[in-house]
Amino acid sequence: MRVARPGDQTYGAGMDTPAGTVFYVKVRTKAPEDEVRLHLCGTGCNTAQTKMVWEPGDFRAGDELHWQADVTGRYYVWSRNDRTTAASHVIADEIVGNKLKVTLESGAVYEVWYVTP
Repeated sequence: MRVARPGDQTYGAGMDTPAGTVFYVKVRTKAPEDEVRLHLCGTGCNTAQTKMVWEPGDFRAGDELHWQADVTGRYYVWSRNDRTTAASHVIADEIVGNKLKVTLESGAVYEVWYVTP
């Protein structure tokens, strides 16, 4: 897992992953109005298809969110404020074992990873 570009709002595998891949988000710190979103890139990743949205009321700190890919493709995760729809950019990231730990400007902290079939 990696942040797309320094200071970006998206993070993911950075490559195509096969159908059956399971993506995980461990919520270490929750921002009260942030939703967590998982998308599948379109051609050149200039477009995207929403695959999963966890609304702010759907999870809390300590929860582990997961979703299984139904098709091969390049997936990415990001967060946005549910009220304003503003993206929450990554302000710090580090690799911890096989997980990417991201800290967002909203105050949310997530560990994200995936497991291929």
